[in-house]
Parts: sequence; structure tokens; C-alpha cells
Amino acid sequence: MKDEKKNNRHRLIAGPSSRAVFAEKRETALIWLNRWGYATPKIFEELLGLKKPAGRYLVQKLVKAGEAREELVEGANAGYSKLEVIEGKRTEVSPYLVMLTESGKSLAQMLDPETEGSNWTRQLHATQSVHHNLMCQYATLVFKRELGPNFVDYLPEASTETESKAGIKQADVLLTK
Repeated sequence: MKDEKKNNRHRLIAGPSSRAVFAEKRETALIWLNRWGYATPKIFEELLGLKKPAGRYLVQKLVKAGEAREELVEGANAGYSKLEVIEGKRTEVSPYLVMLTESGKSLAQMLDPETEGSNWTRQLHATQSVHHNLMCQYATLVFKRELGPNFVDYLPEASTETESKAGIKQADVLLTK
């Protein structure tokens, strides 16, 4: 009994467990993927205040849990690279994006019931827009950092119910302050 009290007191002083901290970061990453459709480890590092290479570690954990997948995107002009063994040699292959799996999408929607998120069928509807979308994600992160507690929420174009139409301007992301 005495040892149990000592351990509980130590936990209260030390703060939340590393599992609880990881669970919170995982949920934030899943919601981000739900709303945007895809991201990179670097975006997760910025979003969650992680040091390099913790974003890759988070992606590996999401993939291992079956909640996300890493997708090689032919023809895209942005993403991240991975080392792969090709014909016995370690080779850098790119561009990859991390995206939700079907079960990850279901979980993310339960965590984020206010928005349906990115349309499952059009996550990568135009590879030429990948770079543009990632830049919008970085811009959102800059606003989030600069506004601090005044930053409330965001809704990317991919999460809106209307699709972009040629010749009609539409916001890339709506920020709530």
C-alpha cells in the first residue's frame, strides 16, 4: 500500500504517462489526416511539436496499427522519401504521402464528428495539386503557431462538401479564430 501511494504521487508529479501523450498526438494526427486527406512526417512534427525524426516514428506506429498507409504517388511533385532495398541496394524512393486506411478513416471520423473530412474517393484526385495542398497545410500550421490560444479550428477545402470548379475561386482552408 505504501509503495502504491509512492508510485501514484510520483506519477502526479511527473505528469501524464507517455502512453497518454502518444494517444493524444495520435488522435490529433488522425484528425489532421481525416480533414486534409494526406500529410507528411514533417507536417506531423510541426503540428505536434515533435523533434525530427519523431514524425516518421508516428507514421510507422499508425501504419503498424493499420490506421494509415504510406502511398507512393507517381507524378506528384511533393511528399517525402523513404529508403528501400531495390535490387540489393538501398535507394531513396519518393514522393510518399501518409494517408488513412479505411479503418483509420472510420476511427478519425469518430474522433472528429464535427466534420466528415476529406472525401474518401478523392484523396489524391489530382497529383499536380499535392504540392499546393501541402503548402496550405504548412500555412495552417504557421497560423496555428502564431495565433496560439486564439487559433480555434480549421476546415480545409478537401473537407468541405463542395468540389472546386474551374474558374470559381474557393478558399483552400477556412481558419476559425
